[in-house]
Amino acid sequence: MKLDHPKWSIRAGLTLGFTIVLALMVTLMAIAVVWMTRIDRELDVIVNSNLAKTELAHTMETALRERAIAMHTIAVMQDPFEKDAYAQRFDTLGSLFTTARAQLEALPLSDAELNLLKKIKTLTSTTMPYARAAVETAMTARSREDTLAALDEIRINAVPRQSLIAEELTALITLQKDATERTAHDAKTDYHNAIVLMITIGTLAIGLGLLVAIFVIRNATRQATKLQHQAMFDGLTNLPNRVLFHDRLQQAVLSSRRDKRMFALLSLDLNRFKEVNDTLGHHQGDKLLNKVAQRLLSHARESDTIARLGGDEFSLLLPSTDISGGAVFAQKLLKLMTEEFNLDGKQVSVGASIGIAIFPEHGQDPEVLMQHADAAMYIAKRANTGFEFYDEAIGNNTLSNIALKNDLRHAIERNQLRLYYQPKIGHDLGKVTGLEALVRWQHPEHGLVPPDRFIALAESTGFIQPLTAWVVEEAVRQCALLHRSGMYLSMAVNISAINLKDAELPKKISAVLSTHQLHPKWLEIEVTESAVMDDTLCTLRVLEELDVLGTRLSIDDYGTGYSSLANIKKLPLNDIKIDKSFVMGMSDNHADETIVRSTIEMGHGLGLRVVAEGVEDQATGNRLTELGCDSAQGYFMSRPLPPEHLLKWLHESPWGLAADAATLAEPSTPPTAE
Repeated sequence: MKLDHPKWSIRAGLTLGFTIVLALMVTLMAIAVVWMTRIDRELDVIVNSNLAKTELAHTMETALRERAIAMHTIAVMQDPFEKDAYAQRFDTLGSLFTTARAQLEALPLSDAELNLLKKIKTLTSTTMPYARAAVETAMTARSREDTLAALDEIRINAVPRQSLIAEELTALITLQKDATERTAHDAKTDYHNAIVLMITIGTLAIGLGLLVAIFVIRNATRQATKLQHQAMFDGLTNLPNRVLFHDRLQQAVLSSRRDKRMFALLSLDLNRFKEVNDTLGHHQGDKLLNKVAQRLLSHARESDTIARLGGDEFSLLLPSTDISGGAVFAQKLLKLMTEEFNLDGKQVSVGASIGIAIFPEHGQDPEVLMQHADAAMYIAKRANTGFEFYDEAIGNNTLSNIALKNDLRHAIERNQLRLYYQPKIGHDLGKVTGLEALVRWQHPEHGLVPPDRFIALAESTGFIQPLTAWVVEEAVRQCALLHRSGMYLSMAVNISAINLKDAELPKKISAVLSTHQLHPKWLEIEVTESAVMDDTLCTLRVLEELDVLGTRLSIDDYGTGYSSLANIKKLPLNDIKIDKSFVMGMSDNHADETIVRSTIEMGHGLGLRVVAEGVEDQATGNRLTELGCDSAQGYFMSRPLPPEHLLKWLHESPWGLAADAATLAEPSTPPTAE
């Protein structure tokens, strides 16, 4: 068919033109999609890489800072065991620093980043001998003069070299921040290149090309702005995040040092935020954080910086502010935080605790200032004082307790708790009659932590309930295992004053005994004298139920509290345990022996067995036998033993087992723990 007719020619031209325009439109759309997809993918890769590098650099920075703290801590410590623990932490932080640096070196790096890492590596290799020498000097320090010498060595040799490393790390972090900003700029450039290509192709389809170009421009600007904003601001409150706050703090240090001005750094933590999350839900918790942020912003100066560092933790940077100014501002914030917040009709009051560090009095670099402000905040929270300034005298101990308290929450789930067992020797038979279970904490960094270091922390954090439940379960299980092997020994377990206020304690213990098929008479509950007297009516009810259950009850550390004979007579006790402070002094102190003798006579007069603890030599053991003490325990017989050493000791000890005694024989019918 010929197309020489004008009508057909026009139709063919229109068809061809429409086809070309349609093809251009499709091509234009395809190019837009392909370029946008490619650029988004490249942005994600680059930004994730930069974030990974920044995180590793911060890890190195944190490890370096905490190594410096560890050096100073070792120098001022007196306890060699604590020194060893901090020396191990010092080495662990060094490994963390080296590992982070190696991981960073494995990532794609610019020449500038490689040069900085080479400098850091060189500085590290030259600094390490001085740091190690400083730690060794601190480890061997015994006198005040030794301690001062160790501190001088740290100040003169170790700290300046570590400061050089810190400066290079700061430069590296700044470089990475600049790289993130360049990434956003490059993204804009790529988008503009895409626009040029689309406009070139779209000249034959201007209308559609213009719409696509507008779309791409708006999308590019939005994406670049979003990436830049996400890198520097908190996604929930829109406050500066940790990265931006650290940068502003660094700038404040530099400018204040140059102008010889002071500034205040405040660390603010909400007191009852967890309660809001637990009772109202995380959605309302997020709303509360937003309202807190807005309230802080509305009462801050334009020159102040307010940041959310994570969770319910906020930091405030107040330029040109001294100690009195920091105190006035903290009081204003505390008043703000005590005012109720409206969460969808519910009035919520949370309160806050604030720690304050002043530059340069409390530190002259960002990391130290932030750490000291945090330490002061925890002191304020613990003492319920509202706000506190950093106090070097208690700061180091507070930082250590903060770390232990956080680790303690996960001790059970991470299988870090251990029970040790100390044998009791009956004077009438001269045999092993029972064991006392003593909890220890095998900390991955601090080694074996004794109970006097963490029991008080457990009580203050509410962890004492699950801790006691674990101890009772493990002690009863171990006792049942011994019985099944023919060793019928009693097992004593210490119970906190907080546990005695739990009306369900007898039922819980009964359930554990039933699970492991152990007769209640083999379990001995030890409570301190002060715990029993703390709330006599409440504890008496719990103790009476335990007595009905069939467990033995004992007062531990007798003589150190304030109990009266009238109170003791009301309690369903089986044993009295004389505190070791009297037993250990018997040989040299007539008054201590008089107290021990009187306690034994009183206990026997009330129909109770008397146990002495702290027996460390043969003479003390013999004297206790002469005085009629029923049984004893102490280092002379045996130190507390882990389970793997207990069986060997029971088989090889000179005392032997009292399992053949009629008073300790297992009943012929299997008992039940009802």
